[in-house]
Amino acid sequence: MQHMRVNDNYPLVLIAVMIIALPLISILLFKNRKQQKNLTVFSIIASISFISTVLMRVSSFNKSIIGTSSSSYGVGAVLPFFAIILLILAYSGINKDDKLVKSLDRLR
Repeated sequence: MQHMRVNDNYPLVLIAVMIIALPLISILLFKNRKQQKNLTVFSIIASISFISTVLMRVSSFNKSIIGTSSSSYGVGAVLPFFAIILLILAYSGINKDDKLVKSLDRLR
């Protein structure tokens, strides 16, 4: 049986760390909404690239093992999709805050 190792998947590890770090950094940038929106979009793109890279690696890994027909991925396979949904909701919330601040600036 062939095993996947971290040494063989450094790009995936780097993208995974980036997916974790970018939203946390974005939370701290609440005073700069434009940069916060840019980081959120970049985080969505990083999550999509992570999902596509993992799917390519897993499908090639399953093809390399003869005699396996298991296609169950578990709960961990759903988490990146859930993260994308939450990032999209965060982006819409940032947009709402930006519109509210701009409308309040017009009232002054």
